[in-house]
Amino acid sequence: MKMIKAFTISALLTLSVFTLVTFIACNKNGCQNISCKNGGTCSDGTCSCATGYKGKLCDELERDVLLGSYTGNTGGSTYTITIVAGIGDVDFKVNNFSNWGNATGYWTSSGSSIPEQSLGGGLTVRNGRITLTGTSIKITYEEFFSGMGGGSWVATTFNGTKI
Repeated sequence: MKMIKAFTISALLTLSVFTLVTFIACNKNGCQNISCKNGGTCSDGTCSCATGYKGKLCDELERDVLLGSYTGNTGGSTYTITIVAGIGDVDFKVNNFSNWGNATGYWTSSGSSIPEQSLGGGLTVRNGRITLTGTSIKITYEEFFSGMGGGSWVATTFNGTKI
């Protein structure tokens, strides 16, 4: 009887250890070998990136898709704008914006944004958004020209193609 009891206890102990080892081995930390960059955080083996970053490890700048030169117009003459990287990771510069001056934009959680700013010579722009589809760019914004007796805000759209 003692032998059966010892055998049963031994079998239960062996089964318990086997179950515990199997459970621990199957519940691995999915983020153990993942190193998210630029303030990204890992959950279940996937990085959630901070604003302005993308990629499997958050190692790509989202605004970089915008960089380059585009030829297009706002309904009038054709001109070229150039989008270059700014000083920080989420800002950019649009040279020859509205065929007039240089504007600063930012990458936000909802995409690109061009806030209100003066381009000089009486032209102010605001509420800018950039949409990029393949090599086509669309920049919607409002502009106000204060020269020659004032003016009003006018909705404007630049449609262009990457060159």
